[in-house]
Amino acid sequence: MSIEDAQAHILANFAALPVTTVPLIESQGCVLAADIIAKDNLPPFDNSSMDGYAVRAADINPPTQLNVTGDIPAGIHISETLKPACAMRVMTGAPIPNGADAVIPVEDTDDLNSVRGGPLPETVIIKREIAVGDYIRKAGGDVALGSTVLQAGKLINTATLGVLGSLGVAHVPVYRRPRVGILASGDELVDVGDALGPAQIRNVNGYTVQTMVAEYGGIPVPLGVAKDTRADVRAKLQLALNENVDLLVTSAGVSMGAADVMRQELESQGEIQLWKVNMKPGKPVVFGHYQGMPWLGLPGNPVSTIVAFKVFARPILLAMRGLTELTHPTVSATLDHAVRQNPRRTFMRAQLYRDADGKLMATSAGGQESHMLRSLAAANALVVIPEGSGELAPGTRVEAWPLE
Repeated sequence: MSIEDAQAHILANFAALPVTTVPLIESQGCVLAADIIAKDNLPPFDNSSMDGYAVRAADINPPTQLNVTGDIPAGIHISETLKPACAMRVMTGAPIPNGADAVIPVEDTDDLNSVRGGPLPETVIIKREIAVGDYIRKAGGDVALGSTVLQAGKLINTATLGVLGSLGVAHVPVYRRPRVGILASGDELVDVGDALGPAQIRNVNGYTVQTMVAEYGGIPVPLGVAKDTRADVRAKLQLALNENVDLLVTSAGVSMGAADVMRQELESQGEIQLWKVNMKPGKPVVFGHYQGMPWLGLPGNPVSTIVAFKVFARPILLAMRGLTELTHPTVSATLDHAVRQNPRRTFMRAQLYRDADGKLMATSAGGQESHMLRSLAAANALVVIPEGSGELAPGTRVEAWPLE
C-alpha cells in the first residue's frame, strides 16, 4: 500500500476527542474546542504607553510650562479632570485622566527627578510638540468587547495562553489529549539501565515512542515489554484495555516470524486492516483494532520505529487533538551527492546546510540501515527519495522533513 493510501485508511478511523475544560495553566499545547469571545476591551481603559505627563495637545507650543496637578501611578484611578494649561504625571499603564488627549514622555520635559523616583514637581516644561493621541493606548485597541478573539481549532501556545489570561479565561474548553499505550515486544529486550546479557538489546523503542507521543501532544501510557508468548502479549493488551487508551502503539512482533506473536494475538482477538506500506525504513507497519481498541503496530528496528511513527502516529495524534493540518512541514533542498532510488519511498537521514551562496543543501547523515540509530541522531532532516529504480543526480531538488 502507498503511504498516502495507508494514511487515509488509518485516519478514517479517528476524529477529535471529546471536549473537556482544563485550567488555563494546563492548556498549553491543547487545541481550543470553542470560539473565545471577548468579555472585556483590551486594554480595558485608555492608558499611557510611556512614563510621562498627560496633557491637552492644544496647550502645547514648545517650550510650554504647565502646572502639575496630579500624579497617577499604574493601578490608580482618579476622577479629577485635567484643567487647561495643566499636566498630570502618569506611569506606563496608568489610566489617562479625563480631559487629557496625549502623553508626553518624561525625557521630552525638563523633569529630571521623576526618572530617579523623585517627588512630583510643581511645574513641568514641555520641550517638543505633541499630537492628539500620542502615547495613549486606547481602550479596545487590541481586542474589542464582543469580538471573536480566538477560533476553535487554534493550537494554544505561549502567546495564545497570554491572550486567554488577559481575557480572564481561567478555564479553557479544549479537545481532550489522547492517551497512548506504548508496548514493546521481544524476549531479547531489557531496560536501558540494565546490563546486557547474551543476545540481549536495550528497549530503546519504549523510550523514543514515549518521547514522540509527548512531543505531539499525547499522554504516554507505558505498558512495558511483552515477552514472545501469546499469554504475556494477551496480558499486556488487557492492561492497555484497562487503561482506556485511545490508541495502542506497539513496536516489533508484527512481521511473519515464528516469534511474532503480537500479530498472531491481534488476528485472533481483533482485526488487521492493513499490513505493509511501500516505504523504507518502516515497511512492516500494521493497523487494526483489538477488542475495539485502535492499534498501530510499528517495526522493531529503532529507526524504522521513529520514521513510521512520524509518518503514521503523528497525524493520528494531531487529528485526535482537534487539529486539521496533519501533513508534516517540509522544505525544498538540493542533493549534494548522488542517491540511488529504491522501489519503496525512502526517508534518508540527512543533514541540511547552507552552501556559500545560501542555497539549502542536503547530504547523507551516515549509515542508512534501519538499525543504525546514530545517523538519525546526527541528522536534522529526513529527505524523501521518491520510489524508482534509477539514481538522483547531484543538484536534484528534493523534499525534506526538518527534524529540528
